[in-house]
Amino acid sequence: DDPHTSTILLFLETIRKADLFAAAARRAFAAGKPVVCCMVGQSEYGRAMASSHTGAMTGPFDATEAFLRSHGVVLVDQVGTLLEMVPFIAGRKPLQRARVAALTGTGGSAATVVDRLGRLGVEVVPPSPQVIETLKSRGITISDALLTDTTMGASRTGMYNGVLSALLESDHCDIVVPVIGSNAQFDPEGAVKRVLLANPQGGKPVAVFIAPEAPEAHALLLKAGVASFRTPETCADAIRAMSQ
Repeated sequence: DDPHTSTILLFLETIRKADLFAAAARRAFAAGKPVVCCMVGQSEYGRAMASSHTGAMTGPFDATEAFLRSHGVVLVDQVGTLLEMVPFIAGRKPLQRARVAALTGTGGSAATVVDRLGRLGVEVVPPSPQVIETLKSRGITISDALLTDTTMGASRTGMYNGVLSALLESDHCDIVVPVIGSNAQFDPEGAVKRVLLANPQGGKPVAVFIAPEAPEAHALLLKAGVASFRTPETCADAIRAMSQ
């Protein structure tokens, strides 16, 4: 009922009153407020600890998972994801598809995200022929590789922003992952500006991964309403949660 609340985050050990929980979750969904949950008890050990700590009975996690999903609750595996994904999901409805396009100026860090997405069963797609042709007409040449690498330094020429804009405009992907490298530590405003100029606050979800850690860049993106992640695991976890 709070007009200032746009997203509801839950850390759960058990669900004691399933009917009340279901009704509340459906009210939140109807109000356009995503409910994101990280739950203890996905393993036998976790269930035993939750039971001993709360005094409540716990059952197989797959049953709990099915119950939560059936009432519109988004499930994440990591507490870090819970805290970082708010701008990624706030105000959004479930996706019909979740094809991910990724671009970077630092190949190694981006590869860790793409690899993680693959391990989680998320579909990662290369630039479509139309995107390649569109960019070529704008003086930007990219390949059809799964990960679009603009190479270090090219972002200063507008290539990074140009590719990001084209991916956001294209209908061949549903989520875009821009990866920012170490320049976010030395020039946070410049690094973030290259992302914001593409207007990532519009249309499709955008998940920015920054490596290595760059607190000022994260803060600037958060202020602009753009989700940014500190590890490949939380970034991929958020995208997997959105895809399901």
